Amino acid sequence: QGVTMAPRADATAALMHQYREAAKTTIWATGGCHSWYQDEEGVPIIYPYLAEQFRDEVKAPIILDDFVIEPLKSADLVS
Repeated sequence: QGVTMAPRADATAALMHQYREAAKTTIWATGGCHSWYQDEEGVPIIYPYLAEQFRDEVKAPIILDDFVIEPLKSADLVS
């Protein structure tokens, strides 16, 4: 449609913070696990929710306010 769309940095940071906080409650963080799944603070770098929630997130309507939407420059348009 002649536009570029990219997630806003603050929206991405908020989502990653939510995932990080949830990951702290998983077995990867609470079960005494020490593995490459964890960052230097011991927090797992994984998606922390069940597959059903992932499916729901993928199917959820896009919140356009979470994105920077800009028109393409005429040189970027492909005919």
